[in-house]
Amino acid sequence: MKTTMFVTVLFTMLVSGAAFGQELSATVPFGFTANQVQMPAGNYDLKTTATGAIVQIRNADSHKSAFIGSTSRDYPTRECKPRLVFRNADGHWALAEIWTADSGYYVRVPKAREGAKIQMATIYLNRATNGD
Repeated sequence: MKTTMFVTVLFTMLVSGAAFGQELSATVPFGFTANQVQMPAGNYDLKTTATGAIVQIRNADSHKSAFIGSTSRDYPTRECKPRLVFRNADGHWALAEIWTADSGYYVRVPKAREGAKIQMATIYLNRATNGD
């Protein structure tokens, strides 16, 4: 019962938008996986909760979202440029890291097969201007 109530309260806070802090945006030119959710290429909005515990990445056109928890988080010693870091293993892109101005989030990515060709791509984020 307590778990259900906690999840309901957390979900309500996330959906209402009142719990969000930083808002960032980026254009991702390829489809990718984020926390096991397939996301299309396009324009994305990123929002962090006020506590920084969760990041929501949402496609601005389709409104498809993935939520990234802070199980693996890093705090840079100096301000860093907000960015998304992607890993490509044999043609399959996956979101691997999210960096805001004050935190880094490591996203669990599918394990690459042995001998897979690995590429990395970085897309820098902009401060969101649309306010929604």
